[in-house]
Amino acid sequence: MSGFAGTMIMQSWPNIYVANKTGKQLNDIYFTMDEYKKPDVKVKKVKSGATTITAIYNKGYSGTRTLYLYHYDKDNYKCQYVVYDKLVADYSNNIKVTINDIKDNGTLVFDVIINYDPLKTH
Repeated sequence: MSGFAGTMIMQSWPNIYVANKTGKQLNDIYFTMDEYKKPDVKVKKVKSGATTITAIYNKGYSGTRTLYLYHYDKDNYKCQYVVYDKLVADYSNNIKVTINDIKDNGTLVFDVIINYDPLKTH
């Protein structure tokens, strides 16, 4: 690459952007996959109006997996949602999860952008 003098870093697994549009701080949001062999990925907190980034290791898995988001509601009930049901081992793009609301029963309302480009306005 002519004129490029920096270090090039190749992204090797999916980055997950978690945006909080609820007006409240979000705590303990988890991501996992079918038959995930590692500890589930935990986002400890996302302040209101903020976006945080995490990643999930998906190498070494064959076939197509489902990516899940889950959290526990105020009654400690596990609420689990499908984020992406076509995650393959070589997927290394970005996924954006925008959490828009928390319903009275504790469930989340969210949107997902697959192949999210953080440099573009979506």
